[in-house]
Amino acid sequence: MDSLPTSSASDFELEDVTSSSFALPKFKYTKYIKEDHKKPIYCVQFNNHFGKDNQKILASVGSNRASIYDCTEVGSITPIQVYVDPNSDENFYSCVWTYTSEYESLLAIAGAKACIHILNVTNGKPYRSLLGHGDSINDLKFHTSKPEILFSASKDHSIRIWNIATVVCVAILAGMDGHRDEVLGVDINHDGSLLLSCGMDHAVKIWDLEEETLSEAIHARSYSHSPIDKVKSFNTLNVYSAKFSTRDIHTNYVDCVRWIGELVLSKSCENVIVCWKPDIFKKGSIITEQKALILYTYTVPNSTIWYIRFSMDMDFNILVAGNQIGNVFLYSLRVAKKPRAERLSHPACNSAVRQVCLSPDAKVLIVACDDSTIWRWDKL
Repeated sequence: MDSLPTSSASDFELEDVTSSSFALPKFKYTKYIKEDHKKPIYCVQFNNHFGKDNQKILASVGSNRASIYDCTEVGSITPIQVYVDPNSDENFYSCVWTYTSEYESLLAIAGAKACIHILNVTNGKPYRSLLGHGDSINDLKFHTSKPEILFSASKDHSIRIWNIATVVCVAILAGMDGHRDEVLGVDINHDGSLLLSCGMDHAVKIWDLEEETLSEAIHARSYSHSPIDKVKSFNTLNVYSAKFSTRDIHTNYVDCVRWIGELVLSKSCENVIVCWKPDIFKKGSIITEQKALILYTYTVPNSTIWYIRFSMDMDFNILVAGNQIGNVFLYSLRVAKKPRAERLSHPACNSAVRQVCLSPDAKVLIVACDDSTIWRWDKL
């Protein structure tokens, strides 16, 4: 199945960082709402799969609930769907959008109870459930060109790769050379060839999705398996070693990582987001030593608690991050000199910001907080 057109970071090379042609937009506060579960909202995500000019549909997860909002109108956060898990002890930590072959919108959610639920938001019905992790699921991410391929990061020290169309666990990335503590975050690069992961072991790892056996399992075997075949089970692949691993960037839990071209953005609870380049892109050479070159650091004051995640716009111009006292910081990713932040604050927003996200057209900024609130800022 072909993917919908999406923005790519493939043209974001090292020299692009020295461009100063992009100016940060100004935002104004327009609205906030408070969900009634009275627990942290850990994740908010806009549906970015259908272009910049379509509806602005937002998903949030907190407690045992996933909520869908329409943010199309200026200043609006209008609830349109709510999914409540029957287990009151569930606590969802992550959500991510994808779509079916008929271009119906799907939302994957997961959290404390280690079950991935996939909801069909178009028709309002459950779509799939995926079981396999041995502990909480901290992050989810779909493949950039294969909308059926899902990656999950878990407290059980593993990353799992799933095909949601055939309901199989394609591979488990864990073992002697894998993460040694909770895996807190994952991200896929623009062409789907490399997987980033980070965790409580202070490590950032890069996994090669084009390795022959793994690539064949993802792109061929997982699609040929029938979900109704009760006789022959799928042979899940075990991957024990990453292509690249470093613990030199951070000295504490690493809770968020993102690709931006061949560069990596990563964050710990050290008041900074670090932009660096892994030494794995030298064509025609044999890598004998794993090195990472730090390029920039983006200061995010009062960010010493973990599980606060940053975000970028679809064009990779803007970096946005919140902190533990309710402030939000915006950076231009195209600035030559030392990056300077634009700070957004509101007197009533003083709880930890767990996640921020920008709409597909980068005109709406959503902020999700520990006190069950969602805040909307609109571009001036």
